[in-house]
Amino acid sequence: MKKKILIIGGVAGGASAAARLRRLGEEDDIIMFERGPHVSFSNCSLPYYLSGKVDSSEKLVMMSPEKFKKQYKIEARVNNEVIDIDREKKEVLVRNVLTGEGYTESYDKLILSPGAKPIVPKIEGIDKVKIFTIRNVVDIDKLNKFVKELNIKEVAVIGGGYIGVEAAENLKEAGYEVSLIEAMDQILKPFDYDMVQIFHKEMMDKGVDLLLGDKVSSFDNNKVILESGKAIDTEAVVMAIGVAPDVELSTNAGLLLGETGAIKVDEDYRTNDEDIYAVGDAIEVYNSLTHSMTKLSLAGPALKEARSVADHINGKRGINNGYIGSSAIKVFDYNAAATGLNESLIKVLNMNIK
Repeated sequence: MKKKILIIGGVAGGASAAARLRRLGEEDDIIMFERGPHVSFSNCSLPYYLSGKVDSSEKLVMMSPEKFKKQYKIEARVNNEVIDIDREKKEVLVRNVLTGEGYTESYDKLILSPGAKPIVPKIEGIDKVKIFTIRNVVDIDKLNKFVKELNIKEVAVIGGGYIGVEAAENLKEAGYEVSLIEAMDQILKPFDYDMVQIFHKEMMDKGVDLLLGDKVSSFDNNKVILESGKAIDTEAVVMAIGVAPDVELSTNAGLLLGETGAIKVDEDYRTNDEDIYAVGDAIEVYNSLTHSMTKLSLAGPALKEARSVADHINGKRGINNGYIGSSAIKVFDYNAAATGLNESLIKVLNMNIK
C-alpha cells in the first residue's frame, strides 16, 4: 500500500533515509523539508573550505533538490521549515522561510532528523566581538567571506573538539594568526591524554597559539579575555564548544526526551508516537560498552539509523546493538582515529578496567 512519508531535516540522516525509502518503496510519496537552502551537504568537509582544500562552497553540496526529484522522485523542499507537528491529525505545519507563507502537509509516517545546534553561551561582552558558528554551508560561507573581504589577520577559535581543531588548522593553512582556546587540559576528548600530546605539539609546531586549561571569562572590543587574565587579540571568533540536540519541535509535539536531553527512541528509532521516528544528532543512543545512553554527533551512526528506519517502515527488522562511537581526524600532517573507551571515561565511570 502506498505511503506518504515526511522527513524533517535534509542532511546526513534525512537524506539517507529518503534515498533508502525510495529503494524499498517505489510508489511512496517522500517529501523532505530543510529550513536552510541546501540538502545533503557534507558536514565533515565544512572547515576545509576555509583553507581552499575545498575550493567552492558548491562542492560541499552532494545533491540538489532538482537531482533528488529527477533521480529518486523525492521532493526536497529547501527553505521550508516545519514549525509544528499535530500528532492527532497526523499533519505538520510548514513555513516557507523566504515568503513567510504557511501550509500543512499530512503524513502516514514522519522521520525527524533536525540535527544539533552549536552552543553559544551568554558570555559578558559577547556583542563586542564578531561570533561565528559552523553548522552548515551558509555558516562556513559567511565566515569565509568575512575573514577574506575584511582582510582579517587574527582569528580565535574557542573549543578543542573536532570542529574547533579542524577550523583552527584550516584557518592557519589559509594564512591567518590563529589562537585555539580550550578550557580542559587537552583537545579532542575521545583521545587519551598521553596520545593527544602528539597533536598538541603538531599544532604548536605549525604556529597555532594553543591555550589549554584556560576558560573564556569575557569579551572586549576585538579581544577574548581568559580566566587567567590573558587577553587574546582577535577580529573574529569561531565558537565551537559543542552542540545541543535540536529538540524544540519534538518537545512541543509531546515527544519524550531521554536521560541525556536528546529525543528518546526505541531500538527501531521510534519515538513514543508509533508513526514518528527520529535519527541523527538529535537522539540518544545506547553505548554498548558503557551500557548507558549517550549522545553521538557523528555522521556514521546517523546514516545507519536512517537506513534502519527506512527498513522498519517497510517491514524489515534490523539488529541494533548500540554504538561505540568510532571517529577519525586529520591534524596537519597527522591522521588519527579513536574507538572504544578512553582512560578518562573509564575512570569517571569507575569501571575498574586495568
